[in-house]
Amino acid sequence: MHLRVSFGFCNYRSQFSALENGNIEIKESNIGFQLGAGLEARLNSGVSWVMDSDLIYGSVKLEDEKENLTQIRLTTGLSFRF
Repeated sequence: MHLRVSFGFCNYRSQFSALENGNIEIKESNIGFQLGAGLEARLNSGVSWVMDSDLIYGSVKLEDEKENLTQIRLTTGLSFRF
C-alpha cells in the first residue's frame, strides 16, 4: 500500500466567443492539494497489478463566485519492471 499527499498550483482557463464583445478569455490560479492511496499486488517478479485512488482539490474565484476544480480519480493497470 502507498499513500500520497502533495500541494500544487491549480490553473483554470476558459475561452469563449461573445457576439457583442468578441473572444473572451478567463485565466485564474490558486493553490490546491492532492490526497492519494493505492494498492500493488505482485503477480511475479516483473509484473504487478496496481489500483490507485486520488482526490485532487482546488478552487478559483471567478467574478465573485467560487469555482471548484475538484476531481476524484480511480485508476487501475499493470506495471511491468524490466
